[in-house]
Amino acid sequence: ARDEMLRSIVPCWDSDDEVGEGSTCPVVTEQHRSFFPSFSLRSSDIDTSVLGDVESRAQELWDRFQADKQTFGLQRAIHILDHVVAAPHIKDEQLVPFVFFRGITCGALFGETVHVPHLDKAIESFQRALNLVPRDAPGRRNILELLGPCLKMRHSTTQNLDDVDRAIEVDTEALESLPRDATRPRDLINRLGELFRERFLKKRDVSDLDKAIFHWDELLSSLRDDDPLRVEVLFDLGSALFDRCERMGNTVDVEHAIGHLKEALSLERDDTRRPTILDKLANATFIRHMESPYKVSDLDDAIHLHREALSFRSSGHRDRPTSLNNLAGALQVRYKTIGDMRDLNEAFQHVEEAVSLVNQDDP
Repeated sequence: ARDEMLRSIVPCWDSDDEVGEGSTCPVVTEQHRSFFPSFSLRSSDIDTSVLGDVESRAQELWDRFQADKQTFGLQRAIHILDHVVAAPHIKDEQLVPFVFFRGITCGALFGETVHVPHLDKAIESFQRALNLVPRDAPGRRNILELLGPCLKMRHSTTQNLDDVDRAIEVDTEALESLPRDATRPRDLINRLGELFRERFLKKRDVSDLDKAIFHWDELLSSLRDDDPLRVEVLFDLGSALFDRCERMGNTVDVEHAIGHLKEALSLERDDTRRPTILDKLANATFIRHMESPYKVSDLDDAIHLHREALSFRSSGHRDRPTSLNNLAGALQVRYKTIGDMRDLNEAFQHVEEAVSLVNQDDP
């Protein structure tokens, strides 16, 4: 009877027909039928005595997915776990591992399909698991460290700022729950920096920018010179310091921003990312010139950096109009500073090209 109940949680579809795009039902083959017996039973009929076997079956399906990367087994594991977490007679402490595992499998399915409802289901599962676990439980941080990235991923898809707020709460709790002598996870610190800066860009609250800078500054101090993450953190920290200088007018910030961006440029070997660093460094150098108008060398350096960034963006590149406009702006300022008509003429040429590359309805 127990085996029959277990099999009932793993029903098969009856049709061999392929399903339409967006459906969660995969194509069923004879091999699938032999692996998944066909029964039908309600979640309310699940007996807690079979939970160990149910977990083993779900784990077996997960292992099959890990081996062959076919989503059929993953979907069946989720189907099993859906029945378990809907069962009304299971105690919280017994339910937690199933809800947590359901979040992992749904997150993996999102990774394969990029179908946002799977991500929604993963977040709902992790949040439910979190609600079932006391704040001082040893395993709580494991849930937090998976929920945070899922919330950040959903924000990047939907742009819902509520996900950023919740991700900051989750990641902050995960960081604060670490023992005092524990190594602080670099991915967690980096993600908090990204989340605080993202919220600053939306709400323009400088305190968020301060927190982003704090986290990236801490992370940078722990990275070796040859660490691949160092370039990314240098750029992000330099950009955040530049943002704060623009907002608050602190010249110390722009000096630090220039230093970090120069180091990032010296370490970056990927030509697809160098123009972005060049642009930011040019803008920071230009700001420093505006703070000290008599230092024409900064203006010359900014123009040189803008030219180099433009050289990576040939005709047809989506960022070429922006590069042209940045270079034209710097040339115009230098014309006003030293009065060389060649700068003004070149600025006009770049603006005309930029306008010709942008659609009339582009803001």
